[in-house]
Amino acid sequence: MYEIIRIPLECECYKNESGFVLSRSKKPSLVYKVKEAHKYLSDLEGYVSWGLVGESEIQNANPDVNISKARVGEEVVIPMPCGCAWKADGGYGWLW
Repeated sequence: MYEIIRIPLECECYKNESGFVLSRSKKPSLVYKVKEAHKYLSDLEGYVSWGLVGESEIQNANPDVNISKARVGEEVVIPMPCGCAWKADGGYGWLW
């Protein structure tokens, strides 16, 4: 069974010219400041294992940082997906 994880991000939802509901983030990422190396690696593993973001996406967002060896004081950008709740025929849906 899956659980819904809600992370407060500033997202905006809109319909495009074809009427499809889309989402985009006003602030596209979380910035994680490394305080303790072992806690950082545990948190990073959590973001990836929960399916919120892939390790390669995190590395791509941080080209100047070796994300598996980030140092205390470094900031690591975690690019988070944005989602929108929308009403469809027969119920509600969730768009990522």
